[in-house]
Amino acid sequence: APSLFGGDDDEDSSPTWALVLILSTVPMVLSSVYKEIALGDTDLDPIYLNAWIALFQFFFSIPLAIPAALVTTPPVYPSELPHNLYEGLKCYVG
Repeated sequence: APSLFGGDDDEDSSPTWALVLILSTVPMVLSSVYKEIALGDTDLDPIYLNAWIALFQFFFSIPLAIPAALVTTPPVYPSELPHNLYEGLKCYVG
């Protein structure tokens, strides 16, 4: 696990992981702002809006899985992604 403030882990990666943590809040903030604007101007069901946002996030995350897998240790190559996803699903289901 990455160490946020250094320590025994790789100290050079601490600023990187801090930046990743900070940047990970940007999509959540943008989603909240969009929902506030969309729900404030029209009579829109929040569950319907959340379903569309979840669908968009799912399809947006598929192409991002490849670069995300390549930067892990050890790297997961694109040809191995389907097998790893299947094994992860089996582990999750039990």
